Amino acid sequence: MSSDISDCRIQYAVSENVVFLKLAGHVSYMAHSGFDFFVDRLVSQHKICDVLVDLDDVTYIDSTNLGILAMLAGGIMKNCGVKPKLMSSNPDITGNIEIMGLDRVYHCVKDDYSHIPEVLIDIPHVDMDHLGQAKQILSAHKELMNLSEKNREVFRNVVDFLEKDVNENSGDDQLSLF
Repeated sequence: MSSDISDCRIQYAVSENVVFLKLAGHVSYMAHSGFDFFVDRLVSQHKICDVLVDLDDVTYIDSTNLGILAMLAGGIMKNCGVKPKLMSSNPDITGNIEIMGLDRVYHCVKDDYSHIPEVLIDIPHVDMDHLGQAKQILSAHKELMNLSEKNREVFRNVVDFLEKDVNENSGDDQLSLF
């Protein structure tokens, strides 16, 4: 699969009270925002406790989307007291999951395809202004920081920069996002 930024796909299906999420390609927040809104809605429903995230076809995933996955896990654990499941057969992606500490908030499984529906629905892209993007990126990185001391060190400068930008430019949509 190509690692072109335009090949990002984020899809879902619901079957028998199980939510299946499939991410594929070059998963970048700037290429596909909308996943965070989907996760917020999913977690706020408080009735979905069984979630399987399939990352088998991901060639790249940015830290913002890893933070969104951390938000999903945190919400499911808070609402239901269980860890969601996560599949990844790509050693690079699995390594990033472990380095970021997501393996502590997900039950990592291998080849759990037994109940994945054949038809998946695309999660729509959501257009946001720069301030909205900055707030979402900030929130995702704060969630990653909560996973480990190492993440706090790695993302402290990013979070400080984004907090300053958000605070100084709340009325200005011309934020410098990097």
